Amino acid sequence: KNDNTLLIKLYVSRIGKISTTPFISDSDFVVKYTDLMNFGFSKMLFVFSLFLFVVSTIYFFLYILRPSEKQFLSFSRLNFFSAFYLFSYCHPEIPLDFSSIFPYLLFEKIFNGIISIITGYFAISFIRDYLHCSDTKKRKIFRHVLTWVPSIFLLISPNANFYYNILALSYISLLIHLVYAVKMIIVTFIKKNQNIKSLLIGFSPVLVSILLTIILLCINKKFYVLLIVLGWQFTILFFVAILLLNFSRLYTEVEFLNAKAKKKISERTLELSKKNNELE
Repeated sequence: KNDNTLLIKLYVSRIGKISTTPFISDSDFVVKYTDLMNFGFSKMLFVFSLFLFVVSTIYFFLYILRPSEKQFLSFSRLNFFSAFYLFSYCHPEIPLDFSSIFPYLLFEKIFNGIISIITGYFAISFIRDYLHCSDTKKRKIFRHVLTWVPSIFLLISPNANFYYNILALSYISLLIHLVYAVKMIIVTFIKKNQNIKSLLIGFSPVLVSILLTIILLCINKKFYVLLIVLGWQFTILFFVAILLLNFSRLYTEVEFLNAKAKKKISERTLELSKKNNELE
């Protein structure tokens, strides 16, 4: 008669996974915690994904202005696919019922699976173009195979269990891409490439976040995805600033060379004019 009843609700994803460790607390704390997670995982990521689309568009037009700067195009692609990847975390902010458009598993395949692999591909391509390296024909084919074969297997996965097993294996292809990037960095470092320092500075936030995630995973046995996402956000912001500074420097150099060329033309024209007057 005097027994208390405790009602526990567990919120799971649409494939039946519990995303965080369940905890018991008063309703006010649960509401505040939920609002905080929604703000960090949904609202902030939605704003940042829109920002990435804007950055992608800006750098695409910068590439059109200077087609020789291939890093602008690869950075544009990297931001475009990064925005789509973040969309999987913040799509509740959009007033549209995606379940009526995509079955949940298909949504997972596209945004959390295929898009993440393509984003990794363009991240390595950006490193290559930023360091002014180039791929051989065989290497291009190999990198395309590493990208598209896992993507196809993810897309044709018949069920969630098979999909997540393939997704885990597909990360091996990203590791191979990463080995290629490390090799490029070492080679360019030996050659004393001037861009290597700014490249390492730009990627430092995500590298630090990955290191902290590994440490926390070893201590708490928890994988903090938001920490890596936050590190990636700062990496994008760093490179936005770095590339804008590079573009400004290139524009200044072009203006200087144009002014110098005009001066030489004027001086040469004046010399020819004087010689013509002397001949007359």
